[in-house]
Amino acid sequence: MSTKTACFIFFACLAVLAACTRNTDVRAPAHEPKLVLHGYVAVGERFEVSVGRTLAMNVPAWDSNALVKNAWVLLYDNGVFADSLRYDSIRRRYASNLVTAASGHTYRVVAGVAGMTSVDAEATAPEPVPAISVSHIRNARLTTDGAPLNDIRFRFNDPAGNNFYLAAVYPAGSHGGFLCVYTYEPSIEKYTGELLAFDRDACIDNDEILFTDRSFSGTTKEIILSADAAQMESYTDPSGNIQRPVLRRLNVSEDHYRYFKHMISLSRDLGGPTFTDPVPVKGNVRNGYGLFSVFAASVDSLP
Repeated sequence: MSTKTACFIFFACLAVLAACTRNTDVRAPAHEPKLVLHGYVAVGERFEVSVGRTLAMNVPAWDSNALVKNAWVLLYDNGVFADSLRYDSIRRRYASNLVTAASGHTYRVVAGVAGMTSVDAEATAPEPVPAISVSHIRNARLTTDGAPLNDIRFRFNDPAGNNFYLAAVYPAGSHGGFLCVYTYEPSIEKYTGELLAFDRDACIDNDEILFTDRSFSGTTKEIILSADAAQMESYTDPSGNIQRPVLRRLNVSEDHYRYFKHMISLSRDLGGPTFTDPVPVKGNVRNGYGLFSVFAASVDSLP
């Protein structure tokens, strides 16, 4: 290679490097705020929903920024106007003083605020699915680490058609906190299907027990859950009342089921920080974000 050719290649490389390092003005598209509507109403309860707005990524997600307090919210029952929901500054929600959710009815909520596109969502209230029997069997089995587990067994008549369920098991005297739940039941979402059913890393959170009737529609079904024995004991509180663990089961819509399944899957994605855009969780709110759902609840104390 001649000296002249070598010099040409050297300066050509410098020119390429200079082109790669020049300043470039890259601007993200302007944020267009959209309304966010959330409402989770149990059959037999009055309607209330929260209304907020999406925020640009450089805006702190404080309630003062996200909450919308001057919206109008209309509720329809089977296509007929039922009530205009009013803002409750204490609960920070829009509430109805007139309408109670009833099974079999289809409800539609429409919300808007000046300067933004209005949103709406629809949900049909299901029938409750009570248990035929519920039993609590102590020290029924062990985890792979040898820790004792109690079994919670419940049987119910699943209605015909497609049904979606969300269940929770709570320790005595508590309706929150964390409790590991295990199961062999194939209809329950495992999220960690490659792991041993009773391995500590295969734990299902106590309020994330999702299952459908795809494999048992219209039949009588028994489901067995297992939970830490020590956390499932009853006790007497200082007032002399016996506090027992609780099984809570919700009959929910398919929209509700898919929304919470997506939320749970995202929360379990612990692979470290990423540099992708935020992943929106799609609910049933048109022209915006969030979820409007009417569900039927059944609650059983465990003996």
